[in-house]
Amino acid sequence: MELATNAEMTVEIRVTDTGRRIPPEKTEAIFEEFTRLAPEVAEGAGLGLAIARRIARLLGGDITVVSASGSGSVFSLWLPFETKTGSERTTQVRDGRETSGGVSLA
Repeated sequence: MELATNAEMTVEIRVTDTGRRIPPEKTEAIFEEFTRLAPEVAEGAGLGLAIARRIARLLGGDITVVSASGSGSVFSLWLPFETKTGSERTTQVRDGRETSGGVSLA
């Protein structure tokens, strides 16, 4: 997993998957409800990515995927990012756990 910010004040969280390649014509279809590319390989209803994308969009972001032959897929969660100033609490990541004002959120 990688975390990055850019000049447009968005945060990107990338998750790399080394599994099967997603065919280019299916990269948008996988975000639709009840879509499963390989139902014979694993269980599931095909709702996870559809729900995740819907939540991301409700938060003002999105989820995207890039898939290449032989290297799996990279899923990116994009969310708006704003900095807090003054007496407002800040969030930091320490030892893999997110903290806010000294209180662990993990």
